[in-house]
Amino acid sequence: MSFLRQVNASYELTALRSQGILWQGYIGAGDIKFYGISAMPSMHVALPVLYMLAGFRENRWLGWAFLVYLIAILIGSVHLGWHYAIDGYVSILVVAVL
Repeated sequence: MSFLRQVNASYELTALRSQGILWQGYIGAGDIKFYGISAMPSMHVALPVLYMLAGFRENRWLGWAFLVYLIAILIGSVHLGWHYAIDGYVSILVVAVL
C-alpha cells in the first residue's frame, strides 16, 4: 500500500480513491448507506474463471485468452490492494467446483 500511495502522489489511482470511499461507507462516515466490503471469495476473480471455463467449452483459443485475462485480474486485484491472493485462489477453486 505504501508503494501505491507513492504512485498516487504523482498519478491519481482510482483504486485508492475507491477504497477510501468504501472504507468511509464501512465505518458509517459516508453519505451512501449501501456501501459494502466483500473480500473472500473475490468476485473480481470469480467472473474471469467463469469466462475461462465457458471459453474453453466453446473454443480452445477463447479459453486460453480468458485464462490470460484471469491471470491479469488475479495479479491486479492483489497488486492494487483489493484482495489477498488467497481470496482469488478460493474463487478459482469454488467456481471450478460449482
